[in-house]
Amino acid sequence: MPIITVRRYLHDLEIDCPAGDTILSALEGTDCLPRADCGGRGVCGLCRIRAETAAALPPTPRDLAKLPPPAIARGIRLACQARPSRGVAISVEAPRARSAWTAIDDLPPPLRPDGDPGAGLGIAIDLGSTNIRLSLLDLASGRRLAALRGHNPQCRYGSDILTRVSRAHREGAAGEQMTAQTRRALGEGIAALFDRAAGGSAGRQEVRRLRLVGNTAVLTLLAGAGSEALLDPANWGRQVPCRLGDVRPWRRAWRLDDGADIALCESLGGFVGSDLTAGVIAAGLTRSSPPAMLIDFGTNTEIALWDGATLWVAAAAGGPAFEGSGISCGAPAEAGAVHRMIWPDDGGAPELSVIGGGAPLGLCGSGLIDAVAGLRRAGVVAASGRMTAEVPREGWTLAEGRQPLRLTRQDIDALQRAKAAVAAAAVLLTRRAGLPAGTLASLVVSGIFGRHLDLGHAQAIGLLPSAPACRLLRVEDSALRGCERLLAPDGAGLEAGIAAMVRTLNLAEEPEYEDIFVDHLRLTAFS
Repeated sequence: MPIITVRRYLHDLEIDCPAGDTILSALEGTDCLPRADCGGRGVCGLCRIRAETAAALPPTPRDLAKLPPPAIARGIRLACQARPSRGVAISVEAPRARSAWTAIDDLPPPLRPDGDPGAGLGIAIDLGSTNIRLSLLDLASGRRLAALRGHNPQCRYGSDILTRVSRAHREGAAGEQMTAQTRRALGEGIAALFDRAAGGSAGRQEVRRLRLVGNTAVLTLLAGAGSEALLDPANWGRQVPCRLGDVRPWRRAWRLDDGADIALCESLGGFVGSDLTAGVIAAGLTRSSPPAMLIDFGTNTEIALWDGATLWVAAAAGGPAFEGSGISCGAPAEAGAVHRMIWPDDGGAPELSVIGGGAPLGLCGSGLIDAVAGLRRAGVVAASGRMTAEVPREGWTLAEGRQPLRLTRQDIDALQRAKAAVAAAAVLLTRRAGLPAGTLASLVVSGIFGRHLDLGHAQAIGLLPSAPACRLLRVEDSALRGCERLLAPDGAGLEAGIAAMVRTLNLAEEPEYEDIFVDHLRLTAFS
């Protein structure tokens, strides 16, 4: 059995790798596990390791497709593709961050300040594709006691939700693991909430209501039932039930009172989840002057268009580029990620803003938008997405360092496809609502990607519409804040009222969608 020696700062780690297994599989359960957002399929290109002796791990076809030649020469390989036949010493280029719950300190006040006398405590949970956000409210006073964010453990089974659903359907054990691991992670998050709230004086037995919102796939995978319906495109325009069934095991797992009311908020249709319902509530979209649009960016981007009578909704499979995955220098929107690039007018090197400061480790989604918009304005990248002939084969260097940040043609192509999917969905919703192009009164952007997004750059490359009179707004943590609002006594009625206004578009059944998608691949503005 080959032995893998992992080089670390303090001491090396030796682990066994059964014959035929990948190094990624062998690293599971260690603190050296690299990111692998595609479920080990060799698609995201993130699980990079470096073999001390390059010849010990011959490059695979996936390595050659995803890694630049200089990296191959240095011994860089994809851990999900490397199957050693003998012992090998490696280092992990970018270990996955340990799951930790961190405070959300900049969250605006709850949407419903007036209390619900005698109601006890409430927990709101936004179960996102990549991250989990949850908060604890004193329902009697309407005051938020604590709010935290952490990682969704489902990510290790695939960065995009359809990959997770397919794997759960194909491998029953994987589906069971996703359910168990997500439930465990939520239990840890709830425990961390109470540790933080009021110095730990709040008690779990006082929780009266718990509501979860999220996209349809992550909620059905949490519930352990119903996700297979999403594999049939015919269901993408229909509501897919999201229910926990018997909630008593969930109460026991989370150590809540026997009378705690726990519920998953229902999806609006197909891949359009209840996180969009919560976002519409937080943004006050249906109270806005029409036409008003909300775009909740993510691997699964959800869009809502309010025309004054109907709420038109759709989900666009933009892919993981907005989350910094599938990009050669990509990174999640965490410490070390470049989230903003400011390009000087004289054509010099851009000024990088790094989350948490320090050396840049990669580009998150908003940094990618800034990079492409800046290179487009400088003439390095054409409207078609092609780079000028002067750009080296390994890509345009955005920043030097031990790990230079380079943007490749493949990176730009991934962004073009992601932005075209979102733009085409927005255009099609507008057409189905019978609205002329360029008539939006307001556009609301939400999601962690939207938090850092330079709206002008997003419009310049055609990610967002650029209607002349359109007001551009950001609503941060919209799904969590909307979920908090659903904890109120009238929450069920509010949720039902939104659902009654909805008309869902199944883009898979829209004959115009593909043509509109192709029209919006170019890196140019649209109305």
